[in-house]
Amino acid sequence: MNNKNNSASNSSTEHVHPFEPFVSKNTKTLILGTFPGKDFTDPNKENDKEDWYYGNKCNEFWELIEYALDCKENSLRKIKEKKEVLKKYNIGITDIVKKAKRKEDNNSDENLEVMETNDLNSLLDKYKDIDTIVLTSKDMYTKFFKKYYVKTNDAILKQDKNNKPETYEEQGKKINIYYYTFKGRPIRVVPLHTPARKNVANISIDIKKALYKYILNDTK
Repeated sequence: MNNKNNSASNSSTEHVHPFEPFVSKNTKTLILGTFPGKDFTDPNKENDKEDWYYGNKCNEFWELIEYALDCKENSLRKIKEKKEVLKKYNIGITDIVKKAKRKEDNNSDENLEVMETNDLNSLLDKYKDIDTIVLTSKDMYTKFFKKYYVKTNDAILKQDKNNKPETYEEQGKKINIYYYTFKGRPIRVVPLHTPARKNVANISIDIKKALYKYILNDTK
């Protein structure tokens, strides 16, 4: 990551998502995050060619993916390697927020002033094999996913009243599996614990690994 200058981000700076959604016609599971960290979205900084989703060194996401998909340790370091394994297992990846301002100079989702979101409805309409959406944070389910995709006047995702949420537990840590429909098509939504190393829930990486492995193997 190369700095164009040393100016800090501020609330008036418009941050734009630097990466295109990675989805193909065979995608069955869509991993949905919130927004990349400020080092990747700050217009005053230049991204390296290998910067991609979950590229922050304090994020355990790719380590979790390696474990969940039985990859060789440290095998997912290059964008090409990451894309190849995701495509192999019919997994896509994108984020909810497309454009935002940051109220404070940090990476907290709480400080995002959302200006534009990605069009999930169009994505689901185009890629008809997607039947599972995996959220990379439990908080984003209520604060972002439901707010921008479910509880809107023109929402196409509808909660399936015939299927109650299921709960999966691993070493005392629970995740809920919710059911929605998209134009009559069933979609499961699974909010996992955040892959960031520092989080208020203080979930160990071993528990996260077990949860990711259970969900991603269940969606193959």
